[in-house]
Amino acid sequence: MHYWWRSNLQNDCLEDNKYNCVSSNYSSCKNGEEGLAKLEDLKNSNHETVAFLDINMPGLNGWDVLDGISQNDFHTLSKLQIYMVSSSTDERDLLKSKQYSFVKGFLYKPLSKEDLISAIGSE
Repeated sequence: MHYWWRSNLQNDCLEDNKYNCVSSNYSSCKNGEEGLAKLEDLKNSNHETVAFLDINMPGLNGWDVLDGISQNDFHTLSKLQIYMVSSSTDERDLLKSKQYSFVKGFLYKPLSKEDLISAIGSE
């Protein structure tokens, strides 16, 4: 299983060493453009991919990335799971995320180890 998220997410949301509570196989992306490029690299992979996608990012924001996933058929990746991440408590963000069938959940910052394990389970 491969995980990726915006590079600042570890500083914004997670305490040190919480990554390894889920997996040691992870990478981060600085922005939405890098995230879409990462998905392109993983497009032909048989590995399950879990993405923690922040709504607010430089360049392409989380909504732009979701639209890019839809337009580029990345959502057809059978093993792609996306969890939106935000400090926003605006109900409209949660409702908007549900418009994308490949978004598996919505997590609120700050994230905890328990949030991650609850969202995707432990390996």
